[in-house]
Amino acid sequence: MRLPCPEAEQELLERLDWSNLQKQQTELFYVENTAELDRIGRMDAEHFQPKFKRLREHLLKYNAARLGAVCKSVAKGTQPNGYIDNGEVTVVKSKNVFGQGIDFDNCERTTIDAYADIPARLIDGDLVINATGFGTLGRAAFIPSRHEKIVASVDLVILRLQQTVLPEYAALFLNSPAGMMQSEMFQTGSSGQLHLYPQHIQEFLIYLPRNQDGSVDLTWQRKLADKVVGASRAKQEAQEKLAQAKKLVENAINNV
Repeated sequence: MRLPCPEAEQELLERLDWSNLQKQQTELFYVENTAELDRIGRMDAEHFQPKFKRLREHLLKYNAARLGAVCKSVAKGTQPNGYIDNGEVTVVKSKNVFGQGIDFDNCERTTIDAYADIPARLIDGDLVINATGFGTLGRAAFIPSRHEKIVASVDLVILRLQQTVLPEYAALFLNSPAGMMQSEMFQTGSSGQLHLYPQHIQEFLIYLPRNQDGSVDLTWQRKLADKVVGASRAKQEAQEKLAQAKKLVENAINNV
């Protein structure tokens, strides 16, 4: 489930010449030498699918950067001792992370003890990525500014990005086909028990277009980020209006 902004995603993919990359057929049979298996430390055939190698070569041609190289820190979430209504701390779980953002309304709450796990704390601008699950693995969202204590649960990986990457843009990229293919490449585990570990996520490549002087083009990132935020805000407002309309209907029925 991607961000509700196909216009921004389309602009991203067009600039990456994504359609040209997708013209190449996926191989049903391929061979990899044992030295490469030893170098990478994996033996699962899926990881070595040639389409993934082509993707990374394509991204590097467009001066993509390792995600780990543009992060201030990478951490895993925490496991609260339990959950209580009206707890002091909001817990964001993988089920709360959607392509449309984070569903804070349905987040569970816990005691202040969970906030003692400092690496698991979430602040404005953090990026969270689903690290477990089938069909949701690799889904990303950014943390907006909120006046509450928030932690990530153990099924999320937290990225605190450098200033060269806007979190809204990073979420857009990771939820795009270019990002989800990398989730597929680096996933481990069996069907239904898939995982992404921090060391794998750090190896993802993220497209960071540059200006003529070689600096990262933050203006373009902001352009796409504003579209993402605007679309998310419009969706939230629509949901609020729908909830209000339902409430009015319920009140009218109860008063009959």
